[in-house]
Amino acid sequence: MNNATLNRELKMAELERRQLEAEKLRAETVKLQYEAKKLEKDFRLHYRLAIATAIIAILAIIFK
Repeated sequence: MNNATLNRELKMAELERRQLEAEKLRAETVKLQYEAKKLEKDFRLHYRLAIATAIIAILAIIFK
């Protein structure tokens, strides 16, 4: 193999390595987006429960 062929092979191997790394990062991004969406839903639920609890407490004080 001559030098040009070796350089081309090295560049192709590096490109493949970078493509695999990019695919891993894309998969991790999708996973994190899913988890963030789930946490957002949980937060909204807990926020609503906190408001409902506060309203019930206020009503209990008013109608005591």
